[in-house]
Amino acid sequence: DVTKLKPEIKKESAIPPDDEHVSPWNIATQFKVDMSLGYEEIKAMLDDYRQEYALEYERTGKDKYKITIDTAAVAAKLREVTSGYPFLVSRLCKIIDEDLGKDWSEDGFEQAVKMLLSETNTNSEQLLKRFKENQAFEKTVRALLIYDKKISYNVHDDVIKYGELYGILRKDSEGHVAVANYIYTNIIFDYLTSVTMRENKIDVPKLDYITDDGGLDVLKVLQNFRTFIKEYYHSKNLDWLEENARLWFLTFLKPIINGSGFAFIEPEVGDRKRTDVMVTFNKKRYIIELKIWYYEKRYQEGLDQLARYLDSCGLDTGYILMFDFHNKRESYPEVEERHGKKMYVVKLP
Repeated sequence: DVTKLKPEIKKESAIPPDDEHVSPWNIATQFKVDMSLGYEEIKAMLDDYRQEYALEYERTGKDKYKITIDTAAVAAKLREVTSGYPFLVSRLCKIIDEDLGKDWSEDGFEQAVKMLLSETNTNSEQLLKRFKENQAFEKTVRALLIYDKKISYNVHDDVIKYGELYGILRKDSEGHVAVANYIYTNIIFDYLTSVTMRENKIDVPKLDYITDDGGLDVLKVLQNFRTFIKEYYHSKNLDWLEENARLWFLTFLKPIINGSGFAFIEPEVGDRKRTDVMVTFNKKRYIIELKIWYYEKRYQEGLDQLARYLDSCGLDTGYILMFDFHNKRESYPEVEERHGKKMYVVKLP
């Protein structure tokens, strides 16, 4: 019962006494029933947190109690990236509150997500344990994330029930199976890229991908990945390559941005019928769409969707990595334009 969860989250005051350290974000790490928090519940929790600090600042006048937080915006982001999973909501809030100096800004939230994805905790360990110990489940998750397959939700499917039991899979708005949330998607992708790099002994060319203004030369990254995959794919079946190219690209990208950047997987949400990679590098953001060719109408719709997504992110330029190993389309322009946005297209092979 969700109504019993909120008091558990908030059983301590948000402001710890001076002589002891008590976190308001303490929460049990594992749940095996659906106890996801909705937007309104998350916002109410944040509103209470803000109110406690406001009252304490009014009482003491001390700057350490003066915080700035847009609870509506933060609640929306928390719900978006966690799907309301209590441990993940709690952990992100704890990181921002205790490790990032209560930086509830958009940059602070993004940094908290990076930190969560980079740490080891009981929740992520259990996620990967379930992924690795059940071969049928691993195959299903790979199909969803790596091969971009659509799997219809079936309540009687044992593999789907297994994923739901541990909060890893869910039913999406269109009746398909999906990984439960953004955080889990990225944890699994990060694990798979590490395994791919280790098992295939991938050696990424050591080239300079830094632009004059300290940004990332994304077009150069994509073009060099195309060269890299061409040298490799002669030993592989074309269908295998088309299915696995997404994972190989993320594996290729990882050492290039390591230390100065981070790559987030943006799964399909709403009308965004594709997988995007959001790269942050030296405080700059880039969006790369990983797209498999199906047919012309879908390609054109994808351009419109990407343009709208770029606009929502405040960006003017995007990138498309088009996987078309069977050359189903005769040619692709180097640059597509939609709604005032430029989208550079790099086709494989």
